[in-house]
Amino acid sequence: MTTSASGSATADRGGRVLGMASFRRTVTDLDRAVAFYCDALGFELDIVVAGDVSGACRAVLTLGDEILELIVDADSPALAKLSRDPSSSSIGFQHIAIVAADMPAAFSRLMDHAPRAISTSGPVLLPPATGSVTAFKFRDPDGHPLELIHFPAGTGDPKWQRRRERSTIGIDHSAIVVADPERSIAFYADLLGFSVASRQVNRGPGQDALDGASGIVVDVIALVAADSATPHLELLGYRHPKPLAASRDVGRRRGADQIVWAASGLLDIRARLAARNDAGQEPSSVAHGSSPLRVFDPDGHEHCLVEGAPDA
Repeated sequence: MTTSASGSATADRGGRVLGMASFRRTVTDLDRAVAFYCDALGFELDIVVAGDVSGACRAVLTLGDEILELIVDADSPALAKLSRDPSSSSIGFQHIAIVAADMPAAFSRLMDHAPRAISTSGPVLLPPATGSVTAFKFRDPDGHPLELIHFPAGTGDPKWQRRRERSTIGIDHSAIVVADPERSIAFYADLLGFSVASRQVNRGPGQDALDGASGIVVDVIALVAADSATPHLELLGYRHPKPLAASRDVGRRRGADQIVWAASGLLDIRARLAARNDAGQEPSSVAHGSSPLRVFDPDGHEHCLVEGAPDA
């Protein structure tokens, strides 16, 4: 793993993201969404909250060690519209990568529920430069992107190599499309304390089939938090086709997906965000004291930072 100098400097100043706590996704029909994620993808329903303090209904699902929250509120119909964008290179694109211990079994189970495919010709075996992973992109009933991914022996996090009885076993990462990878790396490293774990350029027939497009050339950058490398954040910087502009949709996509991160030193992070905003950058909505911070990256992807350890 390589650690960026800016990420180290952030750690020295105090305040950094420690690890992913959960992934939140807005849906329009809670019962339908819960049925899809449980029946098609092997998640287990933990609890349903009929109405929280904001009036939203929420279902908490688990898959292995990871947590997915499905939320319905008054803004759900508008927030879900952008998820139907057909292009994998859209700035609004954000997928959750679900690990398949047994790809044929996981894919067969998924197909029984007729998802809308993004990838063409089923699961795609990617070249050795990518770790020879097998992957398949598709959409849930609301149009939100998802990915099934299988790691062969010796690749990925060692936790994915343990013997499992289930066909799907956890969440490896969330991938977001960004307009400028260098700008995004600086944001996540300098302000939030992430480090660059790997970087590569994906192209060729396999990548075209995975994304359901032609001539794909994309930078894939894995960013890891300070205390936990899995699940991690993946930046997708498309060189071709160029990412679709999101100027009209940035405001609407906020809240459609949100990653919750455990962090330390929220006051320090808040101060860095405030300084960045003073420099004329897009404002981030941040809370006072140690209450959660709601943060938007330069492309409008949303994060919620909560003080504490990832498993808390």
